[in-house]
Amino acid sequence: MKPHLIEVPERSEYSFQVLDYNRPYFHNPIHFHSALELTLITGGEGTRFVGDSIENFFEGDLVLLGSNLPHQWRNTIAPKSLKPKTRSTAIVVHFKENCFGHTFFLKPEAQKIHELLQDAKRGLKIYGNLRLEISNKMKGLINKNGFQRTLAFLEILHLISNSNQQEPLSSISYRIQNKDSKIEKLDAIHEYIFQNLTVKVSLSEISSKFHMSRTGFCRYFKMHTQKTFSRFVLEARISMACQLLHENKLNITQIAYESGFNTVSFFCREFKKIKGTTPLDYKKQVLHSIF
Repeated sequence: MKPHLIEVPERSEYSFQVLDYNRPYFHNPIHFHSALELTLITGGEGTRFVGDSIENFFEGDLVLLGSNLPHQWRNTIAPKSLKPKTRSTAIVVHFKENCFGHTFFLKPEAQKIHELLQDAKRGLKIYGNLRLEISNKMKGLINKNGFQRTLAFLEILHLISNSNQQEPLSSISYRIQNKDSKIEKLDAIHEYIFQNLTVKVSLSEISSKFHMSRTGFCRYFKMHTQKTFSRFVLEARISMACQLLHENKLNITQIAYESGFNTVSFFCREFKKIKGTTPLDYKKQVLHSIF
């Protein structure tokens, strides 16, 4: 499988679409579309993929994604000791850059919004007080219609474009290679890795699984993720550990083993390298944060 082109169907009565997503889990594979996307997670948790970015997501996660940027929200695969989440919910706005006319965002009054939409090509994570403000406005957007909905959406874009509480997700070096590259196996590889995070999967094993040589697999994987296979697995395991730390139901030792690490010392060392803090301090920050 490859990152799927899943175009958002246009509706004649609206210039943009607002979706109130409510399902047992986030079901889409790695995909992209020509529409930009503003997504607020209102329920559920797991791992978010945007370009070459791999991060945890939880309730309140808010991102703006540019056109044709591969992305996926993948729910937590809960350990046997934990019950899985029951619903995954989100408010999603899909819109084209020309949804209000080809030159609307090129007008002087909309210059900052135009710059925002260009920055969104790497994906933008919105945080801090701005995240809380935009979250409330997006929840209100669901119940608006007609021109009131348009005004409310433009206000949201205006607020984001005039704030510095946003950060890019994908690296500067990331290059979108959806339509012209042979990336048929990427989604299946991701799926296999996440299904086997708690066990050791060797390079030889995964190369053979997808009918590639070790060298060919490494080249392919690095080209399409901007990461080595070992680095990707490490970051995915740390991501799972962060989710378990948010759950606050297991101790550090249990979390290390549930996340696929063989020793607690190695887990703590690698966790600090990637997150800049120890698992225990991260847990304390989570418990005392508003997130």
